[in-house]
Amino acid sequence: MTDLEIADFWKQCFIQFPTLKSWLRENSPDMPATLAVWSGALRKITAQEALSVLSRWSRGDLEPPTGYQRETFHLHVRSVVMADRSKNAGKRLREEAFAKANIGNRRPRILVSCREVMDRIIAEKAKYEQGLITQAELEEAKERIVREAHDEIDSRHERRAVG
Repeated sequence: MTDLEIADFWKQCFIQFPTLKSWLRENSPDMPATLAVWSGALRKITAQEALSVLSRWSRGDLEPPTGYQRETFHLHVRSVVMADRSKNAGKRLREEAFAKANIGNRRPRILVSCREVMDRIIAEKAKYEQGLITQAELEEAKERIVREAHDEIDSRHERRAVG
């Protein structure tokens, strides 16, 4: 987000969550400095993404941060956006993989659910993006998930050969 978009975002936050502003006034020794720090965490997301989070919180579609969680309000916004991105990226990747696997109008025979494999990998990637696991742990998880899918394919193939 640009500086102007961030300023508009905070304005919308204080309109939709008026107690956030009063909470900041009471708890921050320097409210503009706190907002500047919080804004830094939001620079890599778009205004549309951030405002979507606010809208869903206001409508009750998502649980907004309350109480002590207000201290990490900015991180809650960013976390929801990152989860949305992961979910959308996974959906897009699945659709692309399925489109590549299709031959004409025939659907390919799938031995293992690509969706399940991709969902598991995307969940691990979301953990990495939230700082819950390291990049090495993410790579290990991806390799394990793919290896387990291959093992399932081999197991099904062996059962068919025997049966």
